[in-house]
Order: sequence, then C-alpha cells, then structure tokens
Amino acid sequence: PLAGVSIADSTALAMVAETASTVGLSSAQGPGLLHEGSDVAQAAMRRAFDEMIGNREGPAAVFAGGISQALVVDDILSSLPEAIEREDDDAFGNQLRLALQLLRADVGVRVLHIQMDGGNFDTHKDHRSQHDRNMESLGRSLAAFSQDLADHNLADRVLIATTSEFGRRP
Repeated sequence: PLAGVSIADSTALAMVAETASTVGLSSAQGPGLLHEGSDVAQAAMRRAFDEMIGNREGPAAVFAGGISQALVVDDILSSLPEAIEREDDDAFGNQLRLALQLLRADVGVRVLHIQMDGGNFDTHKDHRSQHDRNMESLGRSLAAFSQDLADHNLADRVLIATTSEFGRRP
C-alpha cells in the first residue's frame, strides 16, 4: 500500500523509507496515465505495463517495481473526488487541495508531506515583503485547508505540522 505522498515533483527526502511505499505527486498532475485516450489505447498500455511487471529477468526487472507503483498511483489519481475550486488559491493552496482529495479518497495514505510551492523563505534581500507574502499565503491556505477538513469530517484524523529548513528559534 501507498503509505506516504509528497506533494511535489518528486518524493521528498523526508519521505524516503525502506519499509514503506512513498511517491511524489505534482499538484498539477492529470487524471492518470492509463485513463487518457481511447479505451483501446488504455487497454494496450495496461497490457504492456502488465507484461513489463511480469518480466522479472533482465533489464525490465529493474523497472518492474517502479511500473507497479506507478499503476497504483494512476489508479489512485483516477479515483480522486472532485477538487474544491477556489479562485484565490496560489501554488500552496493547490497543493493543499490535492492533499484534501487524497484524504477524502481514503486510499490508505497515512502521511502527506507538502513543501510549500511558491514560498521561498531563504531570502537574501527584500526580506520583509517576501516574508509577509509567504506568511499570508501560508496562513490563508492553512485556514482554508483546516475549514475543508472540518467540512468533510476529517479534522479529527489530521495533524498539521509546519517546519523550517533552517531550524532556527523564532
């Protein structure tokens, strides 16, 4: 089962584990690889992937696990409920909307890791205005996410924690 998801272009190092399956999903991800195109094309792709997964010898064996995991993720993406639309969402808000979709789908994901897209706190100039903008996005998006969790009866199942890469005291 898929235990953890990084909502980023790749799996965050914080989510890499030897005993649990984790992946990275982009908040701009589409409906899933095997759910686009005609039914004939989808069936042909599925057969090709199944053949690759079944071939545990030679070069194809290297890709079998990754392909198998990609198919699991593809099935998850295709089963997600509709996203809640918000006009004022920025990149971070979009990441949180995908997190909500995963939580609502109840597909067994236990840990979601989101690195704030669009928020660069490692500033070297114009600190105040950049920090204010980042904190506004963080606060607005987390407030909307918290309300969405409550609206979908998920608030008592989710712990939200924020961290900084610097580890500095406030």
